[in-house]
Amino acid sequence: MRDNLQANQLERTDLDHLIDKPIDSQDADILGFRNVAKSLLEAITAQPNTTSLTLGLDGSWGSGKSSILKMLETSIEKQDNDDEIGLVVIPFSPWLVTNRTALVASFFAQLGSAIDEAEHRIPKDWGIFKKRAAKSLRKARRKLNRFSSLISIASSVTASFDPTMISTVAAGSSKAAEKITRESEKNQKTLEAIKDELTASLLQIAKADPSFRIIVLVDDLDRLDPDDALEVLRLVKAVGDFPATTYLLAYDRGAIAHAIEHSAKVENGDLYLEKIIQFSFKVPPLEPFQLRNWLRSELDELFPNCIDPNTTHASSVLDHWSGRLLHTPRDVKRLLFSLRAIWPNIKGKADLLDLVWLQLLAQKASENDKDLYSWVVRYLQAIEAIAIGGSITGEKQDREQLEVILTNLGWKKYVHGENGNSMDFHHLDELLIGVTSSFLGANEDDWTHKLDDASLQRFRDGKRLSSPWHWRLYFAFDEPSHAVTDDEWNALVDASKESVEKLAAAISMVLDFRGGQRRDAADQIISRATHAATKSNLEHPNRWLVAITKQAASLEGHSKMDRFFGLTNIFEMQYKLFARTIMNQLQNGVRSDTIKEIFEQKSNICPASILLRDQFHLSKKDEHEKQEKYFLTDKELEEVSQKQLNIYDKLDPSSFRELWSPYDVLYAWRDVSGSNTGPKKLLDKAFSDEEGLVSTLEILKYVSSSSQNGIPRVPEGFLKNFVDTEFLKKKLDSYAGGTGALADRAADLSKLWWPEEK
Repeated sequence: MRDNLQANQLERTDLDHLIDKPIDSQDADILGFRNVAKSLLEAITAQPNTTSLTLGLDGSWGSGKSSILKMLETSIEKQDNDDEIGLVVIPFSPWLVTNRTALVASFFAQLGSAIDEAEHRIPKDWGIFKKRAAKSLRKARRKLNRFSSLISIASSVTASFDPTMISTVAAGSSKAAEKITRESEKNQKTLEAIKDELTASLLQIAKADPSFRIIVLVDDLDRLDPDDALEVLRLVKAVGDFPATTYLLAYDRGAIAHAIEHSAKVENGDLYLEKIIQFSFKVPPLEPFQLRNWLRSELDELFPNCIDPNTTHASSVLDHWSGRLLHTPRDVKRLLFSLRAIWPNIKGKADLLDLVWLQLLAQKASENDKDLYSWVVRYLQAIEAIAIGGSITGEKQDREQLEVILTNLGWKKYVHGENGNSMDFHHLDELLIGVTSSFLGANEDDWTHKLDDASLQRFRDGKRLSSPWHWRLYFAFDEPSHAVTDDEWNALVDASKESVEKLAAAISMVLDFRGGQRRDAADQIISRATHAATKSNLEHPNRWLVAITKQAASLEGHSKMDRFFGLTNIFEMQYKLFARTIMNQLQNGVRSDTIKEIFEQKSNICPASILLRDQFHLSKKDEHEKQEKYFLTDKELEEVSQKQLNIYDKLDPSSFRELWSPYDVLYAWRDVSGSNTGPKKLLDKAFSDEEGLVSTLEILKYVSSSSQNGIPRVPEGFLKNFVDTEFLKKKLDSYAGGTGALADRAADLSKLWWPEEK
């Protein structure tokens, strides 16, 4: 256990540079900030230490200012100064201080600590002159304590300070003036006099040791409340402007200028800042591909073998979108940190590149008029609805909103006739299913929400973000409630390796799980199996066909309605396609055994009738259509037809009423035999008494027209092929006129009678 703990600690240490905190070593300096830190240090040491120096480090949030300060601090601390005091560096973090009085106190406490450190560093072999000068450090420390005490008094009773002169501090408040006066009288010295003595003490040691300088690093100045930011500038410019003292302030110039304008009530914060900062360094801009290359290298290191870098998919995410949305080192660190947190939960179940893209949107394109993240969420919900047979509205509005968002993110519309530079690829067609264009085209009127089976299969196989079966994994670490999950599919594959019975049982378990939420579970299973078989990736295809045939009744009950016609479940179409795909791959003994298992089992009468009727009618078609869909040979068709006729002839009314697809049986029987004699005899027996007639008609209800709104009715047009429907309707109505439960059932059926259109 200890070894594992040490290994984990080592791993975390190795990845510390990805946490959003400043780097402090050259080894961690991936983006070349060491040269900036070196230039800053040279600028500081090149100036005489007899004066105060105030420098700025200007960069946007997350651009690396804190890392540069940290590297500067580390490089100073590593200097060897055995024969001199050298540079004493102190970080001052004003945003950690809770109020103005504490801010002033903390400022002087840090200066005091620096003087203590300088005194501690005085070399023992200094001569008499330098040692005499060194005593001035002790004096400076005492003067600093007195001076900071008076300034703190002023800050505790004054609401605001003039950031340019000490003399106006006391004038700003009568209470402050009275307190400072009383304290000054005790020591018989004014505030200005005390500062002059402190300045003289520091100047003496500065002249004795030209290497001595206190460097105060002030980070995140622009994160302060505007009043507090102005107070720090006052402390630096007018209060703390001591010899041998350098202030290096890190800020976003635009943000700090705005803070100055807000707090100091001036028109131009930039000009105000120039009076305080003697020279400002800019955080250098990154090379065009630097952040992207860094991102790619970190992804390779963190997630080996999870990304193929040579695909259009990789280029669209790691070049086009990363280049558009990643601007600072902090952006990359935050992205990588989120990936490290999320990926272990969905590894093997999702696509890493899609996760990278989604997190890019979450962090850099999720606000105001650039909120692509929320748009994508709504789009994925719509895609899922379409995939499970629902309908949506508002595609045009969604598309128009997407164009606005992409434009706000910087994408340009392609204008026909302009040069190639107007082509600005967003590659959403690589990232979102149903998107058909990779750029914003002026003539594109309908380029989203376009689903087809091939795309659905491709995105599902890739476990992609916009796969209707996977998208929720990227948000909630769980598949959509309607989805047959990859784990369930893998369980079916494993079962198929054992036997038909194991596979059939596994199919039943998948169908039963969350049955109410997954009404299209059968369609998902069969379409995925068909897709795998088409790619020759389905092991033991014969077992799959037989198992699906055995489970046909359950599968049909978990199949959605055909959204194009609304007449029947999709199962029948998918089953015929699957059977054709599998049978075309089977040969010799495996083929003949599979045919027997399907067509010679009484329990398979309904699915076998579906296939038999389909193949019978195809056998009458021309050669082109037969070649495409006819999977039985003429001899095989003759043999299975006879086998099925034998099963039909043995049907009795009770067995017939247990069928889940009675019309397929009746029509297959009629078509193969060439006569409706057999079906008619069976139905005559079934209708021979009141209970038989009502019970049989109840199982013969069917949705035969889209105008039925999905309500099963008794279709006269179907029944007239086998019975005298006028006579049957009269008998039904007569039963409905009676009393009792049977009469009520007959009345319900009579209301559901669906007369054939004349």
